[in-house]
Amino acid sequence: MSCGQAHNDARQASGASMGQPTYSAENCIPFSWKIRKYRVGDEQAIVELLNIAFPRWHSLEYWKWKYKRNPAGSPVIWLAEHDNKIVGHYGIIPVRMKVGNTYLTGSFACDAATHPKYQGRGVFSSIVNRCYADAAQNDLPMTYGFARYQLGPTYKRYEWRGHICYMIHMIKVLNWTPLLSRYIRNGFLIRTITRILGQMSRSESSDGGLKIERISRFDERINEFWEEISKHFKIIVERNQRYMNWRYVDHPEKE
Repeated sequence: MSCGQAHNDARQASGASMGQPTYSAENCIPFSWKIRKYRVGDEQAIVELLNIAFPRWHSLEYWKWKYKRNPAGSPVIWLAEHDNKIVGHYGIIPVRMKVGNTYLTGSFACDAATHPKYQGRGVFSSIVNRCYADAAQNDLPMTYGFARYQLGPTYKRYEWRGHICYMIHMIKVLNWTPLLSRYIRNGFLIRTITRILGQMSRSESSDGGLKIERISRFDERINEFWEEISKHFKIIVERNQRYMNWRYVDHPEKE
C-alpha cells in the first residue's frame, strides 16, 4: 500500500474533513487542498486549467459568453485550490426547460476538470457534491450533462437520486463514403452503397415549398415555431428567441 492510500484510509477512518493533508503519489509529500466557490477574478486561471485538462478547450471570451452572458441566469461554479492555484473546476449553468406542461429553470453540468497532477485524490467528487448541493439551494431542481465515457461509472453512482429520462441521439449522415470506408475495403462496393443510400435519401425528402435562407439573428417568428414544436416533447430545453440568439448568433466561436 502506498503512503497516499494509507493516509486516505486514515482520513476515512477518522472522519477527517476536506482540506486536511493528502499525499503526493510521487514522493509522499503531504499537501492540503480546499474547495471554494468561484470569485470574480478567477476567470483566467479557470480557462488555463480547462485548457490543460482539455487541450485546445476554448478562450476566455468563450468562458465569459457561456458562464456570464447566459440569459437563463448566473452559474454555480466550485473550485479546488492548492497553494493559491486552481486545480479543480465544476460548473453548472442554468437552462430554461419545459418538463411536461411546466416551465422551470433546470441546469446543465459542464467542464468537469481536475489538474492531471491532482487526479485520484477525491478532488472531483468533492467539488461535484458541493456544486450540486449549492445548485439545489439556488432552486435548480434538475440537471443534465454529457459525460465522457471514462466518467460513466462516476456519474452512475448518482442514479439513486432519481432517473429523469434517456437522451435521444439523432444523426444525419451527410457523406457516407468516409463512414463506409471504416468497415468496407472494396471501393466499388462503397460507391455502389453510397449511390443507393443517396437515392433513398433524396426520394424520402421533399421541400414542401420550404425556403432556406441565411439569417443574421432570430426574430420573434422563432417563438411561434417553438410553441408549435414544443408540444411534441416531454422534456426539452426552451428554444425561444432569446436562447437561440445567445446559443448560436452570439456564440464567440461560431463559424
